[in-house]
Amino acid sequence: MKVWITKYALTDGIIEAEIIEQWNVRNDPVCVMAKYLCQSQNSNKYILDSDDFCFDYECAIQKAEEMRQKKNRQSEKKSLPQSN
Repeated sequence: MKVWITKYALTDGIIEAEIIEQWNVRNDPVCVMAKYLCQSQNSNKYILDSDDFCFDYECAIQKAEEMRQKKNRQSEKKSLPQSN
């Protein structure tokens, strides 16, 4: 299944990949998390959580834009002079 990786969108851009394996990881008796092994077109492999990628390109663009805006807000807060 084709996915677009957004985890590295701010540094490497959106990466097109294929899910090649999925498995469930039990962190505690109640919580089970899905992990995904994805392979990009240039054969790089990534182990990802479900919130690290999107199933359609438009969703990936929107998520990357939200990440960019959040980073900009954080940078602005750091650069503001502090009042005493």
